[in-house]
Amino acid sequence: MDGALDPTGYRAVTKRRVLVDMLGAIPGEWKIFVLDAVTTRVVSSACGMSELTEAGVSLVENAALTREPQPKSDAVYFLSPTAESVGALIDDFKHAKRPTYRRAFVYFSSSLSPNLLAAIKKCKPLLQALGGLAEVRSIHWSPYDRVGVVN
Repeated sequence: MDGALDPTGYRAVTKRRVLVDMLGAIPGEWKIFVLDAVTTRVVSSACGMSELTEAGVSLVENAALTREPQPKSDAVYFLSPTAESVGALIDDFKHAKRPTYRRAFVYFSSSLSPNLLAAIKKCKPLLQALGGLAEVRSIHWSPYDRVGVVN
């Protein structure tokens, strides 16, 4: 059965996790979705931009790039648990008077190491702006072809 049609297939499960479990759980009408290179592939493999817009995403941003501050907007971060991605998250909030976003709802694609969690805890402005932090397990995959995936 085609994974796009099978409600238990990787794409359908990933779409549900992104649109319902992550984006649908965040209060407010519009939000900014911040992704890294790994999670961009995951999300784009399962969701179209129109689906993200319907879920309240006004803008999709690359965590690795310098972004225009939007201090009145909430951001949903979906990141791989790497030093680079966690560093980008911390950089967005390290200046308490000039945060990039109002609040951060952070999801990691797999387990966060104790060292990276400790780095997040050291950033007091981030902790104050943190609306939630979670690991979204079983969503770290990329399509290989129409029938295969790699983890």
